[in-house]
Amino acid sequence: MNEQGQTFIEYMMTYGWAFIVLVSVIGVVMMLVAPSGDETRCIVNKPTDFLIKGVNIPHTSDLTWEGGELRLQNATGGEIDILGLSFEISKGSEACVADGKSVTCTWTEAGCDYEMVLDIGKLNSTTLAAAGSFPIHLLIGQELVFSDIDFKLTSSGTCSSLTFDKLLERKNSQVELGIQYLDRFKYARDVNVVCSNFPARPA
Repeated sequence: MNEQGQTFIEYMMTYGWAFIVLVSVIGVVMMLVAPSGDETRCIVNKPTDFLIKGVNIPHTSDLTWEGGELRLQNATGGEIDILGLSFEISKGSEACVADGKSVTCTWTEAGCDYEMVLDIGKLNSTTLAAAGSFPIHLLIGQELVFSDIDFKLTSSGTCSSLTFDKLLERKNSQVELGIQYLDRFKYARDVNVVCSNFPARPA
């Protein structure tokens, strides 16, 4: 019995650390990438400053995602002040950039006029004005909740052959959210959250 116990202890000392490392790596990956049931993926470039606590971008029609929510947690170790937001929508090798609460991206291709619009309605339950509603103070560990997120794709012109899949391909399924803030020492900082793989058309 003692020999079996000794063998078990030796086994755990030899291989137990590998299990702990594996669990730790899985935990870090889960913090960096927060998938929703709709399979949208968001990654934060500074996980020591902000953690992704949840993301849900519901697909309401062929080219519309409405009522989305993105939850981030202040992990900086101190109280901070959110100063503003910026947005970037990628479409192939080009990108559209804007500050405030929304971004509109337009382009023309083969007789079709395309438009992509991303708009954030509320931040921590406060309706955002056109120029934003900043600064927003965050306590240690407090969440920053973006809600009423709408992402719409429209087209006009001679687009009779346009399909959902073609337009989805053109938008390249990537949106970058930039957050500017003052840290606890009043230094200006920024963090970027990139979301991609927006849910496809429901069956």
